[in-house]
This record gives sequence, structure tokens and C-alpha cells, in this order.
Amino acid sequence: MKYKKQKRNIIKRSNLTLNADAKRKLLDSLPIIECKRQSTPFPPEDLYISETDEIYRKNMAFVLERDLPDSRLSRKLIFQLNHPSSWDEDLQHRKLSHDLSPADSGIFMENNEPVAIIIRNACNDNRILDFVDDAIQETIATRNNARKEDRGHISQMGLSAGSRKRHKLGWVRNIRKAKSDTKMHRRVDYDASSAFAVLWSLVRSLLPDDPILNDFQKFIGLLGSDVRMDGNHTMDADSEGRGTYHIQIGDKDFVFRNAELAPPCGVMAENYCRFIHNESQPHKWAVSLTSSRSFDPSLPSIDAGGHFYIASYAIRIQAARNTLIAWRPGDWHGTSLFNINPDTSNIKLQYRQRGLCIVTGKRILGAVKKWRSGLISDADLDKEEEAESSTAETTGDQSIDLWIKDLQSATKTSTTKESHADHGIRASLRLKQKPRKSYTTGVPI
Repeated sequence: MKYKKQKRNIIKRSNLTLNADAKRKLLDSLPIIECKRQSTPFPPEDLYISETDEIYRKNMAFVLERDLPDSRLSRKLIFQLNHPSSWDEDLQHRKLSHDLSPADSGIFMENNEPVAIIIRNACNDNRILDFVDDAIQETIATRNNARKEDRGHISQMGLSAGSRKRHKLGWVRNIRKAKSDTKMHRRVDYDASSAFAVLWSLVRSLLPDDPILNDFQKFIGLLGSDVRMDGNHTMDADSEGRGTYHIQIGDKDFVFRNAELAPPCGVMAENYCRFIHNESQPHKWAVSLTSSRSFDPSLPSIDAGGHFYIASYAIRIQAARNTLIAWRPGDWHGTSLFNINPDTSNIKLQYRQRGLCIVTGKRILGAVKKWRSGLISDADLDKEEEAESSTAETTGDQSIDLWIKDLQSATKTSTTKESHADHGIRASLRLKQKPRKSYTTGVPI
């Protein structure tokens, strides 16, 4: 009886199951922030972001020296938000239109349509957030990094196209540690999918039906309601997308049965930063939850980095633990570089930021349709799965190379000094050539 009472209290206090009236009251309390789409993204596309000189300096070696994991990828440089004209003189008067502090929630609106929704302290039970954070740590420790070209680690979790014989979709193939320990990996899959079930419960409980939930429900309808984040068949998922997940709090394991499971695909990340980019997905909206954030206590939060930008609207959403964000991946967006502390022996000084996000690769929907209609063989389906789990995002990667060609072929009609932007992009081309030199030592490598 005590267990059931504790479980009811967890549900009641956590924000996982708000009724319609409570949701409406919450959304009505959020400030409305009017915003306007920029003529060009700010910060500019295809560039990493640094907010301080220290972050810029500490990340230069990563930007200039690392070997890119794929020859098709272009090297991305850093835009200094605190010195915008150092990149391009035309940017000297550009600045952020909105800068949302770590304590502030809000709904960004354009022409009565939401652009992004930010809810701080989304989960009212920190013990649940700790469980989610632990699940992310487990995933990061055992699964491959899907974006080796970027700072930090991001792992896919959930489904990709699978064999028709199982009448299910196949689980992503990204195990990198203790591959033979099937018991451990089943636990990781179950914990991770349970963390996504928590996120999905928060989404359904806190975010508006129109347009966000309706967008996801439309996508789920196209896939089929049985296609969910099911812990690699560990959650007894049924044909309606309901199953069993758990939340571990201390020595108590609280099990939730007949619960709606999350959409089938997502990512978990630690210290992950990506340049300003956009993405094509089979649903318009994405949602994320920041499960933890810590950094050198001598720094103000803004100078620690790791903040989220919606560059299409020149918006910065400053990072904070327990923050739920809904945004549109088709808009230009990215996460700024973070302040690296060289004293790795002192964990209290180290930057740590983790979170999870419901996003979907654009190949999934087509593969599922082929699978259901029998138009794709098992062998071809395996190829789809491998491509889904290993192909790097290359949105916008060709633009710099094309610009370089234009610059090289253009006739110089002026003696005006080459702009910093031209210089930076030409440097990107030079950096691809061998031999490279160490940024820190100057010695060829």
C-alpha cells in the first residue's frame, strides 16, 4: 500500500499528468514574446558560436586541428558573438533580438504562430530528473557517437528500419562497449526508453495540442501507432503504442503500466555543441529536456557556454537544468561551445551538460512505408538501418565550398582589403591540405 501511495505522489507532484485545465493555466501564465524572422540567420549559419574570448581560445585547437571523420564534411569555423565584426564587418551592427535568461520561460510568437516554447522547471520532482540523467550517462558510456565532427557526444536511441519478419522496426545499431553483455544492454535500452517516456509524458502534459502535439500525432499516424520507443522489445508495447516503463528512485523501482510510450526515435547527448544548421525531418517540431548542467562555479552561467540559439530569429535561450524546449528543426539553430577547464582532476570545475531530444531521421518514414507494404527486402532494409544509424548530417555543408569556388573564380575589381569572412572561408579550404600544423605548437602533424 505504501508503494502505491508513493507512486501516486510521484505522478501528482511531477507534472507528468496535468489535466487539460491545469495545462491551459500553465500555458496562459507563460510570457508571450513577439519575434520576427531575420533576413539572414544570426549568428550566421555553418559556424560554431563562442560567447567569450576564453571559450574561443580554448576551442581553437578542436576547430583547426582535429581530423574530420568524413571527407565529405567541411571544416566549420567559430563565430565570436562578443566580436561579430571580427568575422564580417557587415555584422558589426547585428545583435541578438532576444536573450532568454536561465530563470525565464516563454512562448516566442510570430504572426500569432508559435516559434518556440520554453518551460523552466518542467519536471517538479528532481528525483525523476536524476533518473533521466543517469539513463543518459549510461547511454553515452556504451553507445557510439553519431556526430564525431562536433564537440561532445550524441548517441541515437530507438528505432530504425528493421526486418519484416519481426513485424517491428529494428533497434539502432550503435553499441560500442561490452557488445556481448546482452543483459547490460537490455537494461540500458529499457532505462533510456523509460527516460524518453518521461520526456514524452512532459510533452503531452505541458505543451499545447496545436500545433505541437498534433504535429507529432500526425507523424505517429503515418508510421502506425505501434511504432514506438519500446526499449528494444523490453516494454511490452501493444498495437496502440502503450507499454510499461519505470523510474528508479533510490532503492525503489516504480513501474508504470499501460502508459503511452514515446515516438520511436531520439538522441541523448553530453556536452554536445553543433554549429548553426537546420534539418529536414518527418515532423515539424522537436522537443528537448536538459537533465543536468554544471560548470566552474567561478563563472557566470552565460560565460560557461552551451546555450541554444534559434538563429532564424536571432534568439538565444540560455541553458539551465530542467528546461523543456519545443522548436522547429527547419529553422536555423545550434548550441554554443562551452568553457573547457584544463584542471581535469577537479570534477567540480568541469563543464557537464546532458539532455535528450525527440528527433527523427528523414529516412525512417520511407523505410517504414516500404516495410509495411512489402516493397523492400530484408537485405535492403538492413542497408536502410545502417544508413540511418551511421550517416552524418550534412545540411549546409556544401555552401562554404561553393562560396570558395565563387570567390576563386571572381575577378577582383577592387583593391579593398579582403573581408574577415572571405579570409576565414579561404582558411577553411587551406586547412584541408596536408601537412597540417598544430595550433598549439606550430609543428607539422
